[in-house]
Amino acid sequence: MRIVKLILLAVVALFIIMLVVANRETVTVQLLPAEFGFVSDWSRQMPLAVVMIVLAMGGFALGWLWEWLRDQRTRTVARQRRRKIVTLEREVETLRRDTGAEEDEVLALLK
Repeated sequence: MRIVKLILLAVVALFIIMLVVANRETVTVQLLPAEFGFVSDWSRQMPLAVVMIVLAMGGFALGWLWEWLRDQRTRTVARQRRRKIVTLEREVETLRRDTGAEEDEVLALLK
């Protein structure tokens, strides 16, 4: 499995290197269109590959955040169930200790 991960990582790295080499030209990145220049006129010159990589990373981060928020309910239910399990296990141990029986009564009858 480790070899598969390394091969996949090498392919992704090769793809990123090819992307950077193929898109070296400089582009102007503006925060807002020129018509909204009265709000902000921020603009920078940067290589197209940098813009593409930053946008891809932002998309992955946004997708991860979306999934994390979507799964919040599942994590909450799992946390509540873990607490309930711990509570019930303590109760079973208390009942076993109070009755003096270390094993299930049905299993004791079968022996």
